[in-house]
Amino acid sequence: MTRADCEAKGGKLVGDIGDGAIHRPEYRCPSGSPPIGRVALGIEGSVCCL
Repeated sequence: MTRADCEAKGGKLVGDIGDGAIHRPEYRCPSGSPPIGRVALGIEGSVCCL
């Protein structure tokens, strides 16, 4: 997923703070929902949250 794909779906990027937390299966977005996709951005990457 790209940043544009995420934004087109109404999502917001949440970046990893360096501990890999956003890449764990149990990670939940601030809304409580799981991410809708991964975004290759920066070194650690990001996820797309609704």
